[in-house]
Amino acid sequence: MAGSALRRLMAEYKQLTINPPEGIIAGPVNEENFFEWEALITGPEGTCFEGGVFPAKDKILLS
Repeated sequence: MAGSALRRLMAEYKQLTINPPEGIIAGPVNEENFFEWEALITGPEGTCFEGGVFPAKDKILLS
């Protein structure tokens, strides 16, 4: 399971670097551990979140 999850996460990271979504920067905290990610999300224009930068961090747990 961990092998297929790692391949999927690496593919997702590659797509994020090639074609990042507007207002989101995301990736692994450390490229040696693809199971812990962090992101910065900017608030969309025209909303009460405009001008804000919101950090996020997540660990991916396999069961």
